[in-house]
Amino acid sequence: MPEQSDPPLTDCPPWCEKPAGHDWEDLWRDGLIRYHGWWRNVDSSRFHKIGVEEIEQHTCDGTRRQRNVVLDVEAPTEWSINVAIEGMAVIAEAISIASTGLTAEHVAEVR
Repeated sequence: MPEQSDPPLTDCPPWCEKPAGHDWEDLWRDGLIRYHGWWRNVDSSRFHKIGVEEIEQHTCDGTRRQRNVVLDVEAPTEWSINVAIEGMAVIAEAISIASTGLTAEHVAEVR
């Protein structure tokens, strides 16, 4: 397990909505973690959200990051056509944000 006394903080992604320099939030087996996030409600509902979440982890081997697009809705969820169109626009924006800075090798790896 890495030294946990005072690990360095890296810069937040430009889309992170948390305060700049926010601290480590939890300790996992391989090291401290913190979450970076960007979230949008769909149809003004607090129960239907689409976002980008990145987990940053401080490990013995350095900092690791895992970025995901997250669809957070109640299941099952029925959306009207207008809400579905709004959701489509929000998820397109989330995908654009999440893919910023990815290399061609990483994108090919995902496919």
